[in-house]
Amino acid sequence: KDEYYDEIGTEEDIYFPSDILNLSSDETFVDAGAYSGDTISIFLNKTQHKFNKIHAFEPANDIYASLKREIAEYKNSNILCYNQGLYNINKKLKFSNNDSANSKITSKGNDWINVVSLDSVCKNEGPITFIIHHQDLLYLHTIIFTLGITNSGVKICLHV
Repeated sequence: KDEYYDEIGTEEDIYFPSDILNLSSDETFVDAGAYSGDTISIFLNKTQHKFNKIHAFEPANDIYASLKREIAEYKNSNILCYNQGLYNINKKLKFSNNDSANSKITSKGNDWINVVSLDSVCKNEGPITFIIHHQDLLYLHTIIFTLGITNSGVKICLHV
């Protein structure tokens, strides 16, 4: 892992490369599968805590509780956490909860979760930077479809 970071830089450079992403102080950040809030911490460092809003989605109940504790330490009302997943419509879907970063929406899941459409949450919020994790790539097109219509400033970071 250290050799990997030495080769391409810091975690900030990996998630939010300056030569590709130009983050502004009016940025809205969406973390689909926020887990422990680690990527949010990197985003806050990268933007020096200057941003419009952060939307953190984590459907696994126990991980969500941990995320809420982490986010509470920032004492910032513009960081919003949702105990939900993202999809193209609001509904319930099956979820494989592995209590890890590998949890995912799947028809073979052992739990049911609430999912919401991103455009029902992010309305008129300026440029959006969206991070999606490898296990959710299948749903990428359904998650951002309406954002592409309503917001021309969408930036997508893929975490694979």
